[in-house]
Amino acid sequence: MIIIILKYQKKMECSICLGIINENDKIKKLSCDHKFHFQCFLDLVYRDNNIYVNCPLCREVNKSVEKPTNDHIENIKLLCKEKRCNHITKDGTVCKRKCKLLNNGYCYQHQKMNMSDDQYKLMEKYIYLVLCQQGKFITKLRMIDLGKKLILKFGLGSGKLDQILEKFYRYFSLYDLTSIDSWNNIYNYYKLEKPCPDWIKYCSDNHCIV
Repeated sequence: MIIIILKYQKKMECSICLGIINENDKIKKLSCDHKFHFQCFLDLVYRDNNIYVNCPLCREVNKSVEKPTNDHIENIKLLCKEKRCNHITKDGTVCKRKCKLLNNGYCYQHQKMNMSDDQYKLMEKYIYLVLCQQGKFITKLRMIDLGKKLILKFGLGSGKLDQILEKFYRYFSLYDLTSIDSWNNIYNYYKLEKPCPDWIKYCSDNHCIV
């Protein structure tokens, strides 16, 4: 006689949202080995925190900066919120297209942005570097927007972060600064379009990047 024993395996629970962590869910494993939904972890980071959060369970400082996948585009998508384009059409309705990745809430038609694959690779590294820093989330949003526009203006790519950092250090050196004194000044210095205030407000209020 063959006896089949069914083992009951308790499903893991995310202690942030109290939901079940399913097999196909993207997870974040902290340096203390506790696991959470990646989006729940990201919500902690986006609330004026950084990647080095205190574990919600044991309170140990997280030291893991490991990304959820090996695909840079997928990693950026996971950092961003998917939503419809912000553009209001002539008949007063909202555009039905989805906003393009890192395009300030607009689709490919209503705000042109041509970013190469190499530039997306660099952008992924840069965003993770920004998220390692202390400071308010609204500051990180401005840093991300500024970095993206510097990449596009100067044709930066090949995944080298020093290409972006040099632009910041140059500005700091020329004006004898240790940090950004005025966002308008650095945008003006590099002749970059300033971010839309509505985009800053939406992302800041909703703790997200679009």
